[in-house]
Amino acid sequence: MYNKLMATTQQTNTKQLPSFSEIKPYEQLAVILRSQNVSAKDNADQINGEFRQSFKPQTIYDWFMKGGKLEAAYEDYTTQVGNETVEEAKRIIKHASLIAAQTLIDLTGEEYPPNIRLQAAKTLLNKTMPDGSLAPTGATDSLDDYLSDEQIAKGIAILKGEDVDDLVTAN
Repeated sequence: MYNKLMATTQQTNTKQLPSFSEIKPYEQLAVILRSQNVSAKDNADQINGEFRQSFKPQTIYDWFMKGGKLEAAYEDYTTQVGNETVEEAKRIIKHASLIAAQTLIDLTGEEYPPNIRLQAAKTLLNKTMPDGSLAPTGATDSLDDYLSDEQIAKGIAILKGEDVDDLVTAN
């Protein structure tokens, strides 16, 4: 009998507990404050002040215990906030990537020294075609893997506007 009672008290059935959107406003505040690592005492003080309640810190603490009435709501809320944070980070990275790409494109302009223009062009190619799809058979990681020093020198000469006998070609 003892084992059966212990098994049922140690289990958490979060599927029957309410999600964040299903709980009362003061409980939502408790969840938000808990996610910000606010102590049970400060959480109770804020809820009691804003909602004219009289919860004790132990009550707030119990809400978030395993099987507590706000366990599922807390998990739901933190998952939602985590997902939103990841999406915001992706937007920021995408925006920063566009700015970086534009900077590399700008660095290929005539006003920059040939070696900077060549390096910017190589970086653009390496970042946009990292699989070497325009590279000769066998090249994988970088233009440097299949451009010889002579070819790079010819590329710089071309960027400088100097005449060269042969066009730069990959090995």
